[in-house]
Amino acid sequence: MKPHMVKEIRDPVDNNEELGPVAEDVSPTVLNRLEMKEEWIERVQSGFEKVSMEQGGTAYTYFGNKSYTVAAKTGTAQAFYDGPNRADYSEPQDTMNITLVGYAPAKNPEVAFAVVVPWAYQGHSGHSMSKEIGEEIMDTYFELKKERAKKENTETSTDLKVENGKDVQEDQAEVRKSQENE
Repeated sequence: MKPHMVKEIRDPVDNNEELGPVAEDVSPTVLNRLEMKEEWIERVQSGFEKVSMEQGGTAYTYFGNKSYTVAAKTGTAQAFYDGPNRADYSEPQDTMNITLVGYAPAKNPEVAFAVVVPWAYQGHSGHSMSKEIGEEIMDTYFELKKERAKKENTETSTDLKVENGKDVQEDQAEVRKSQENE
């Protein structure tokens, strides 16, 4: 999948305190597809899910008791560059970059994430940072999703108020002035 930031494009409205109707939905672009047996893909997915949802998995402590499911892979990679100040770091063989990649919900993914923490583990600490960051990312994602769902149950999407409407109007006026002066 090609990363993208825009979910939809909306038509303008006269009242800058409200969002206009959706003019265009932006769908993700598939960049390529893997040609594999379905059972191989299912095995990898099962392994990812066990890492975070099954006791004994390397990310279970962070995701095992959540109200949502995560499929993830933890990792470490030996670092050969210790950063700008060599004296502050241990020997290269003791310095590790740590990673966590995953997606959620595990069975029907709607969000993917990747965490890379360079020089995090230096022989004695820091090995859980990527999992702590990943947990915070997923907790925040699902909390926001829940808040938005509650809000959408009370208001239609076209009735949602624009929080920064006045700021946007002022910024637009400044841009117009600067364009007129050119």
